[in-house]
Amino acid sequence: MSIFDIANNLLQQQGAKPIPVHLGRELEKAGWSEWLLTLFPFWFSENFSKEHIRYWELHWKCLQNIKAGKEPDTKEATKMLLLGRGLGKSAVIECARIMRAAILGTGYSLIISETDDQAQEHLGNCRVLIEHPESRLLEHYPTMAIGDGGDLMKGMPTADRKEMFITKSGYIFRSKGLSAKMRGLRVGVHRPDDIAFDDVDDVNDSLAVSESKLRLITASILPVQARKFVTIDFGQNLISEHSVINKIYTGKTDALANRTVIGVANAFERLDIDSGLDEMGKMRHKILDTSVPSWDGLDIDRAQKFLDNSGYQTFLAEYQNQFDQFKSGKVIPEYNESTQVITWSEFAKVFGDRKIPRHWNASVGLDVGYSEGTHPHYSAWSFIATAAMNSGMGGTLFVYRSRTFKGTSIDDQAEAIKADLYVDNNEIP
Repeated sequence: MSIFDIANNLLQQQGAKPIPVHLGRELEKAGWSEWLLTLFPFWFSENFSKEHIRYWELHWKCLQNIKAGKEPDTKEATKMLLLGRGLGKSAVIECARIMRAAILGTGYSLIISETDDQAQEHLGNCRVLIEHPESRLLEHYPTMAIGDGGDLMKGMPTADRKEMFITKSGYIFRSKGLSAKMRGLRVGVHRPDDIAFDDVDDVNDSLAVSESKLRLITASILPVQARKFVTIDFGQNLISEHSVINKIYTGKTDALANRTVIGVANAFERLDIDSGLDEMGKMRHKILDTSVPSWDGLDIDRAQKFLDNSGYQTFLAEYQNQFDQFKSGKVIPEYNESTQVITWSEFAKVFGDRKIPRHWNASVGLDVGYSEGTHPHYSAWSFIATAAMNSGMGGTLFVYRSRTFKGTSIDDQAEAIKADLYVDNNEIP
């Protein structure tokens, strides 16, 4: 029991008013680590990783500057936390919103995810940090209790109320999915002064989808931010070659150019996987005990479950930031065996035949060219086969045929391709 508790007990016994105690302000003097571990012991059960430490140091510094009325350094206030799945990225991003609200008292945190459900899950976790039985937040910051929203909630559509809550201090928490219309991001006269992007990319996003997401972020979300004291966080793994986060990270877009990058951190420093057929003849992958996690808090059982459910390639993208298997291929000219990485003869030595086995998955890509003149555009066809998982080289991609056409109708092209595919009704390489 603190000296303040003892004094207040004595005053209450005498019928006097208790002494106002600003426990939160006292706790802030101890620094970010003591602050987090004191208020949220149930949230931080493992040691912080070096990436966590770097993030919290910067976030704490920005908040202390804002509290003192100083504009934070833009590079430090805009952070990219690039952690593989299982490394506590979302737990950090969510708690950072609560830290900002508690220390500053007023403001507006907007959480953006790919879907409404994902965004509302992050918002719900913010509520958990406030209301959890083991949370000591309200003991130190009583005005962080969730209120009814007062005038800010009056007249607001029901759908908007579902994605928002407001504390008694007036701090606004709101979530939005990129799939939703970005209407009414202002709440009354308040604009977001804290924007957190968490899981806006998906491993299956096409190039067009990623471009659309990036335009939405840069044209509809970032422009509505407040004029002063803004903090922006982007939490994600790289996930794919053309993902929004990878474009920002690699500089393929000038969005969020002035930022601090923390990571890229893979879930495993060393990853050993044993792959083979089970008793049912299905391919299975097992994370071996020789694998070394990059953080003590990584849940190996959950990682194995994700690998079982999502497959090896998606696992590498999500946990290890490896997505070469998803990278777009380049169109090559007419097939010439002498220029290939391997010849059909070499292929036959491994797979027993000079053609793609019928049970392999195969796909075709077509880039149609219509323009004519001195420099006409070519139509380019490429055929890609994926080796079956029981082939010994499961998941390996083979570009096994390509054709280009100039000044040829699409119908004639199709007939030519069909002629290539079949000779006497037998598929040939």
